[in-house]
Amino acid sequence: MPQSKKPQIVTKKVSAFPFPAEVKVEAASLKAQVVKLSTQGFMIETEANHLRPGDKIDFGFNLPVLHHTIQSQGVVIKIYSQFAGAQKNEQTGQALNLVEVHFKNLSIDQKNHLYDFLKRLQMPKAS
Repeated sequence: MPQSKKPQIVTKKVSAFPFPAEVKVEAASLKAQVVKLSTQGFMIETEANHLRPGDKIDFGFNLPVLHHTIQSQGVVIKIYSQFAGAQKNEQTGQALNLVEVHFKNLSIDQKNHLYDFLKRLQMPKAS
């Protein structure tokens, strides 16, 4: 009897980070890139320089590959600024800001989607 062939599974490798995020503080809407994600919160990179520790923000992003939306509120914890592009005395450079945000009130479903995403990132690679 011939053996049945197992279907070949194609694994598509994609980079988990960075991915786009939308951040709103007061009336301003900012574009940002999520560069780190944890169960407590996330870190975004943005050119916006008016965020301050303690600011309460609304945010939203889609988890790569899983395509689940995480949308909630958070609080700015820390800001790391770096001047990039040109010499500090020139007007053509930009300041890049890494902003650490902690989740304030994720729903149970959002927490589960987040935990599932983070767990998949930590899975050992098949050889």
